[in-house]
Amino acid sequence: AEANIDKFDPLVIQNARGWRKKITDNIYINQQDWWHPNDVNLFPSDFKSDIFGPDDLLISAKGYNLLFIVSINDLKIKWFSQGLTQAQHDPDWISPDSFIVFDNRSNLNPSSKFSVIKSFDFKTSKFNTLFDGEIYSAVTNHSGGSSLYGEHLLMTLTGQGRHILVNLENNDLIAELFVLYNQKKQNLTEAKLVSQKVLDTISKC
Repeated sequence: AEANIDKFDPLVIQNARGWRKKITDNIYINQQDWWHPNDVNLFPSDFKSDIFGPDDLLISAKGYNLLFIVSINDLKIKWFSQGLTQAQHDPDWISPDSFIVFDNRSNLNPSSKFSVIKSFDFKTSKFNTLFDGEIYSAVTNHSGGSSLYGEHLLMTLTGQGRHILVNLENNDLIAELFVLYNQKKQNLTEAKLVSQKVLDTISKC
């Protein structure tokens, strides 16, 4: 079926009272901030795909537990997922056929109170869990992000004032960083893993 951007336009979806509106079991939308778009990721120009191109945007709309891909040329939606992530952030393309996303979850979501990093594979049309934050009590109910480099995953836990670096091959904790001020945890912005080549380039600037 054809889909267009109006499908998710909060102006054409009936409003209702209250902070949260139940859609189905364990799935809610935030009615104080309908869209809450928190990330836009352009399909990389060096990726080759029969489905997506350099004019396609991968967008996260936290308020709807929604991820979708839309062409900026004609505003046609090529793909979407609603309710399979909860209050998600930071979707990033990792190949022409897949992306990762920070699935926040929290104690407000009965399915799990810990954040996870998921990947979506367009070849199988399925989400897979790359890393479950329950192992290290990792959760943030707002913001957050992840960065993947080889088998290493960096997870930003904004609400905990914490970064953790793990090895995905065995889930070992490689490093953990807390940011404190006057002994209080501070909200963190997202951190990224980069190659030594990138650092060398920056140092020459």
